Amino acid sequence: MTPLKDGRFKAAVDLAKDSNYHIRYLINDIEWRNNWDTDQYIPNPFSGDNSVIEV
Repeated sequence: MTPLKDGRFKAAVDLAKDSNYHIRYLINDIEWRNNWDTDQYIPNPFSGDNSVIEV
C-alpha cells in the first residue's frame, strides 16, 4: 500500500471478473477491520465477518 499525504493509504490490484473477494484490513498488527462500503459481509471461521467485493 502507498501512503497518501492525508494519512490514508491506497493500493491498486487487478482482479478477475465474475469473482468474489473476501477482504479485511489488519491495523497495527493487532486489530482487524472491515470495509463497510463493500457489496456484502460473510462470517469468517475465526470471528466476525469478512467484507466481500463482487467483481
